[in-house]
Amino acid sequence: MQSSQNSQASQYSVPSHYAFNAPPKHLSELMTCANDEVVTTVGTPHHVLTAKHGWFLLTCADCKKQIITTSPPYKCSNEHVTPDPQIKYKVHVEVRFQGHKVGFVFWDRECQQLIGKTAEELKTIMIEAGEFDQHEYPAALDDMMGKELAFKVKAQPYYKLVSVLNYKTKEAIIQYLKDQNPNNEVIQIINLYYYNKLDLHYYSNFTFQSYL
Repeated sequence: MQSSQNSQASQYSVPSHYAFNAPPKHLSELMTCANDEVVTTVGTPHHVLTAKHGWFLLTCADCKKQIITTSPPYKCSNEHVTPDPQIKYKVHVEVRFQGHKVGFVFWDRECQQLIGKTAEELKTIMIEAGEFDQHEYPAALDDMMGKELAFKVKAQPYYKLVSVLNYKTKEAIIQYLKDQNPNNEVIQIINLYYYNKLDLHYYSNFTFQSYL
């Protein structure tokens, strides 16, 4: 089975291969998935959203799970005691595309790639500058913003959560994902229809039955 999947995937171009087993979705569709789903989409990180944990998590040095105690001795959910927990990024960001906006969770690897520093390095810089506070968002997070990206995400509508699995900067991939989505006007009409906010008589001349 694995060999047949690899063979099938190898037939795709680089842009379409990115969407293999992760169908392209418009940003506005992510919270309307019937179930949890891994999908690809396009958007631009716009600004940091505040979260109760701030911009990072403490994790266990043994198993990488999140520390669940707030003071020493630090313990994870596996009951490991960690005297020196590791610090990892977890940043909530509002992502926008064509007038729509959705909150994404960016994890450690992607934040490192976009910022160019580990969370530990950024924490050290802030401490040396006398500015460190878990709930004070560092200016370096702005380096994540403003660039249109292709995303592979796990959409979890029940939890109103979109987790970033990875991202791509290649314009060919971004354009491919845009080309796979239906017209944005159609998407807006469908979303309003399903949320009972639209009188369809106003759109009697608009053909969108094939999308319903």
